[in-house]
Amino acid sequence: MIDAKPVLQTIALRKQYDMGKAKVEAVAGIDIMVRAGEFVALMGPSGCGKSTLLYMLGGMVAPTSGEVRIDGEDITKLSDSERTLIRRDKIGFVFQRFNLFPTLSALDNVKLAQEIQRWRNKTGRGDPNRASRLLERVGLAAKVDHKPYEMSIGEQQRVAIARALVNRPHILLADEPTGNLDTNNSARVMEVFTSLNAEFGQTMMVITHNPEVAAVAHRKIHMRDGLIVDEADAH
Repeated sequence: MIDAKPVLQTIALRKQYDMGKAKVEAVAGIDIMVRAGEFVALMGPSGCGKSTLLYMLGGMVAPTSGEVRIDGEDITKLSDSERTLIRRDKIGFVFQRFNLFPTLSALDNVKLAQEIQRWRNKTGRGDPNRASRLLERVGLAAKVDHKPYEMSIGEQQRVAIARALVNRPHILLADEPTGNLDTNNSARVMEVFTSLNAEFGQTMMVITHNPEVAAVAHRKIHMRDGLIVDEADAH
């Protein structure tokens, strides 16, 4: 992995918010590099800027200054519509809130993301069986026809993971993916993440407060007050 190319990089990345007459710097000049196939855990106390950083990495929040490079391209220079295409084609997101459609089955929730990708990109990766294979891969083969209210919280999170991966993103960004889960479901979700990383080389960055989650990552980055204060291999 040392020789793998960088797929995600920031250069002097900053985000400042105006709070009345005061200015709050949520991210205060960060340089990071994530290589292909790397699993990175991003840690730090609440309010330290982790989520702001993740949303800038995913092109959902514009930085005040600095660069975010995806596969070498600075997405901060792109238009809103161009950043939307980057998110669609190269980034998968997993959040604490699963945002599943309550009237759709697990399979249809995953297929919907695939259909949006196909609709916008006729030459896209439209494998008709990928959604069902992913649900099987995350241990939900018996639940493909179940709606979210018929599944446990942990099962819903695994549907959200399958949905994030259905279009084969270069990078998976996850914001506290086990934050609403009990110990057993947290362990199951992390088994999914580690197996996807180990077997398929899925690049991922995960925000977490859970040291057990961070322990399975290749590298841990600690933030405080908008800055990186420590960075080390997890193993």
